[in-house]
Amino acid sequence: DLNALKIKADAGVSEFISQLFFDNDVYYKFLDKIAKKGIGTPVNAGIMPVTTVNSILRMTVMCGASIPRELMKILHKYQYNEEDMRKAGIEYSKKQIENLVDNGIYGIHLYTMNNPDVAKAIIL
Repeated sequence: DLNALKIKADAGVSEFISQLFFDNDVYYKFLDKIAKKGIGTPVNAGIMPVTTVNSILRMTVMCGASIPRELMKILHKYQYNEEDMRKAGIEYSKKQIENLVDNGIYGIHLYTMNNPDVAKAIIL
């Protein structure tokens, strides 16, 4: 809700963290919307590396995030191979992050679901 975000920004919040997303265009459109609302508070991009098909399906149902076509192809290709799914999901997240950094975003928040190995795989 943009109105609630505006209230928080006006109250002095120094930064926000977005909900997870798998399509950077959704994040960029969100940034445009908040800028039009007069919100200048930086928003960290919430990235959740996909490690299993079940995890992405559960999270998208809970938060309403969309699954872009490119990621859907990965899910179908590796749905029965956990190790390759994890590798492909982490690689997808790396590409997402590279695009975000190339476009000058404020920061990244990794939703690793208490799995430090996922964060380690992202940064290596």
